[in-house]
Amino acid sequence: MKRLSKNILMLFISEAGGRLIGFFTTIYLARNLSVDRFGIVNIGLTVFAYALLFGSQWLNIYGTRRIAAGEKSNFIGRFISLRFVVSFIVFILTIILTYLFVEDTIIVSVIVLFVFSIFPNIFFLDWYYQGKENLFPVSIGKLLISIVYLLALLFLFSNLPNLIWVPVSFLIANSIGVAFVLYRFRIEGNSLIPSFSLNNSYQLFKESFNLSSASVVSQINFNLPIIIIGLTLSTTEVGIFSAANKLVIFLLLLDRFFYSLYFPAVTRVFQESSERLSEVVSFVLRIALLVIIPVTVGGIMLSEPIIRLIFGNDYQDASLVFQILIGYFTTTILNSIYGYGLVAIKQEKLYSKIIALSLIVYLFSTLIFTYLFGVVGTAAGVVVSEFVVLVCFRFAFGKFVQVNFFCYILKVFPALLVMIIVIYFTSHNLLLSIPAAASSYLLIIVATGGISKSDLQTLKEKIL
Repeated sequence: MKRLSKNILMLFISEAGGRLIGFFTTIYLARNLSVDRFGIVNIGLTVFAYALLFGSQWLNIYGTRRIAAGEKSNFIGRFISLRFVVSFIVFILTIILTYLFVEDTIIVSVIVLFVFSIFPNIFFLDWYYQGKENLFPVSIGKLLISIVYLLALLFLFSNLPNLIWVPVSFLIANSIGVAFVLYRFRIEGNSLIPSFSLNNSYQLFKESFNLSSASVVSQINFNLPIIIIGLTLSTTEVGIFSAANKLVIFLLLLDRFFYSLYFPAVTRVFQESSERLSEVVSFVLRIALLVIIPVTVGGIMLSEPIIRLIFGNDYQDASLVFQILIGYFTTTILNSIYGYGLVAIKQEKLYSKIIALSLIVYLFSTLIFTYLFGVVGTAAGVVVSEFVVLVCFRFAFGKFVQVNFFCYILKVFPALLVMIIVIYFTSHNLLLSIPAAASSYLLIIVATGGISKSDLQTLKEKIL
């Protein structure tokens, strides 16, 4: 089996399996907590996400690139040491800011306990194994985190329904998942010896910041809505938005595939032959559009029954939020193709400028729309901002690589029209509607040449 095939299998196991289990965890929490308590949990998870991002996650792209370039083993110890120092500083700052700006003692306790999980993640070697193009250990580690988190909740929270057990379960799960990855790392004959030097750490920090600052801004944008809703509205609105957002995050499994497989591949193609880059990006874009357009349209049409089935009637208001927010799913995947394409062709500065601009656009549009229209406005602000970024990425990437965007969309229309008709007549039954719509779409897309024999052959060669 080709390395790409193995990596796709591992991604499927960890990302699809992990997100499916995580989705069940979300459902369990949503149905066993009130809407406002569900909102508190998501505030805690959001603060953790920021702490993890600023503590160690922003370093991952740099670490992956150094390992992929054949960096020696002593780099790992120096890199881990840098992650620890930065994470510890971020942890202290997060705790101080939480006590200064959050009055509710329950929210404070949940946030503090969630943030403790950044420490085991210092040693999560996803960046290392991605650089080695060996996703097996990390895939199993992530899957283990999802499983243990759910099992811990079922055991701890079910027996003693205290909100504190949610972040405690999360910490236990992360510790066990990271321990597995470190175990695999050791039995492969590797060693991890921390090595801290002020000069070396500063150089690593500087180089990482230049490469990863744009990724940090992107992640700030992703989690910003929860913080804005929590500060300007209430924890109940946070719960409503989070329910819709969790569905979108589950769908963004596709974006994870694109990042993990597309970015290394495009980087390699550019180094080997820049002339082939247009062909590769065009192919990836065509396949992406064939997938994300029907998912987007189907999600909009079936939002109400999906929300009602998964979260219950208390979250019915989340259906409209989801209808708007699914536009974020569409534009984010396209942004990944263009954005990581820019990074792959060594246009990091241009990529960073666009992402920096996006932070300003996200902040103002989300704040204004939230003020005017509440939680629905928050979703609208997110989508508008992401679309602005897409236009910028498309224009910037087009300066270096020519890709025809609109002709691919036109090829989807016949199959999409048939799918819409099928959904219209079967929407009363989700178990019938979703497979019927998917089957009809696939049949028409193949019959009309929306996906060609050469496309299928390319997929077979690259994946199988």
